Amino acid sequence: MEGWKCHILLSNLTNLKHSLAEKSGNTLANTLVFGPGGLEIQPVVASSSAEESLTIEEFIQASNCLVDMIPLYLKAGPAGEIGGPDAHAIGATWRAHYDNLLRRPDFTEIFAVYRRYNIFLRLK
Repeated sequence: MEGWKCHILLSNLTNLKHSLAEKSGNTLANTLVFGPGGLEIQPVVASSSAEESLTIEEFIQASNCLVDMIPLYLKAGPAGEIGGPDAHAIGATWRAHYDNLLRRPDFTEIFAVYRRYNIFLRLK
């Protein structure tokens, strides 16, 4: 089975990230960095380090956003149809994954482990 073609950072799917992007005029694909000539707009480098600092609330918010987006925007299936039946099935599988994590009796207690496990799965 083929994995994700790109890593979608959950940290980019939180309200805080969207709010900062709207206020700065940047898209989520760009960020401001200090370059040789001062501030520059550069593409965001996909790294799971920002995800490692997500709070439980941000994790839940971002994972809900991700599973809502999958059936709408994923290009999947033999015909490569965006939002087709395969995209919906994949979205339902990820929804079940997150629902299962959230129902774990030790989710809050060892949240950092579940967060890392989730990052590992999405980097495959």
